[in-house]
Amino acid sequence: MLNSVETFQISLIYFNLNLYDMNKDFLNIEQAAEYLGVSKQTLYRLAGERKIVSYKPQRILYFKQEDLKDYILRSKREILDYHNSY
Repeated sequence: MLNSVETFQISLIYFNLNLYDMNKDFLNIEQAAEYLGVSKQTLYRLAGERKIVSYKPQRILYFKQEDLKDYILRSKREILDYHNSY
């Protein structure tokens, strides 16, 4: 049987492992802004306007890299062909 200190230590290890897994999957606001090449303020605005997917547990914004890639892909601009427009 584990005593309370051992139980606490095991809980702390489990918690830290979960944080490690989350940090591999999610980017914070600074990392996501750097990834997109925008300011934190711009990223806060995009998230607030629901133009980019974000996750907000306990008042902290997180982003998945795959969602950031999707945002970039949705912003695709078509090529204009000036030779065939006449």
